[in-house]
Amino acid sequence: EDEERKLQRNPNYPVKQYKTLNNRCMELRKTCNHPLLNYPFFSDLSKEFIVKSCGKLWILDRILIKLQRTGHRVLLFSTMTKLLDILEEYLQWRRLVYRRIDGTTSLEDRESAINDFNGPDSDCFIFLLSIRAAGRGLNLQSADTVVIYDPDPNPKNEEQAVARAHRIGQKRPVKVIYMEAVVDKIPSHQKEDEMRGGGTVDLDDELVGKDRYIGSIEGLIRNNIQQYKIDMADEVINAGRFDQRTTHEERRLTLETLLHDEERYQETVHDVPSLQEVNRMIARSEEEVELFDQMDDELDWIDEMTRYDHIPKWIRANTKEVNAAIAALSKRPLKKTLLGGSAGMETSELGSERKRGRPKKHTSYKELEDEDLEYSEASSEE
Repeated sequence: EDEERKLQRNPNYPVKQYKTLNNRCMELRKTCNHPLLNYPFFSDLSKEFIVKSCGKLWILDRILIKLQRTGHRVLLFSTMTKLLDILEEYLQWRRLVYRRIDGTTSLEDRESAINDFNGPDSDCFIFLLSIRAAGRGLNLQSADTVVIYDPDPNPKNEEQAVARAHRIGQKRPVKVIYMEAVVDKIPSHQKEDEMRGGGTVDLDDELVGKDRYIGSIEGLIRNNIQQYKIDMADEVINAGRFDQRTTHEERRLTLETLLHDEERYQETVHDVPSLQEVNRMIARSEEEVELFDQMDDELDWIDEMTRYDHIPKWIRANTKEVNAAIAALSKRPLKKTLLGGSAGMETSELGSERKRGRPKKHTSYKELEDEDLEYSEASSEE
């Protein structure tokens, strides 16, 4: 809106073609959940493209179809209500009966949705729930599968969400599926396979030829932030030793042991699960495993993920636009921007501020990286 007002006042004003990211961590989480969360959602996009453009939704499509065919019922929790809007579009396309509760749902609609889902003759397959608004106070024991689509920084919210299915009246074992987007997979190295096999590649080794990956922003939330809060509570309770019998020295040693646990900070590399392994994760019996493997071969699934040449043109950004965004969001002014512009505008603005009597702003101390050091040395030689 601000850009439109400036354009109305000055027709020659160059309108920015990008959006300033105030919370980059949240933008990364949105990208992990679905790329369309960072762009205007158009209803005229094909539903197949919506599934293909998101790795989470691509594998979730296979999981939900298999669970629906075998009579299971699902609770799906997410921290973002806009993501639930996209999932509604997907469920309508797949003709899967669903109900939804989020923070905007009235009390009457909440009760109606819960009764429809828990009814003895209900045909409702999946319940879409906002983890903050519907993670507590609900009895949804008719579901036997819980899907946590994206992690919540508060681990207690996820525990409360999973507990919705573990209520009095639950007669079946409950499966909990935690979905997580990952960085581009890392190809398996033959040297590592040879080292495990004592110098030769063991064909019976389950890790041979498998791809691996490292965690993303969601892995950071689940493995670091959540674990940090759990460990912090553990440090306060266990290290405090509120039993009125433990000495101060024993409390200090217990706290030091907890703080020096180096395993929590180690970066782990995970194996990429195959479709057959995913089938074993969600199956309750060997019969279901065989059925899921058969469905992978027989059903008409969406084959591959979206490649770069399949991305619509309105999403793509050329090099000029990317460089303009980088130059505008740079924390320190450069002598010459990547587009060939200069930083004279900023210096002139600084001079005008001094003329108005404002105090001089001193730049804060910042350690120079290698690239900055080379840049400063080159400028001094000039």
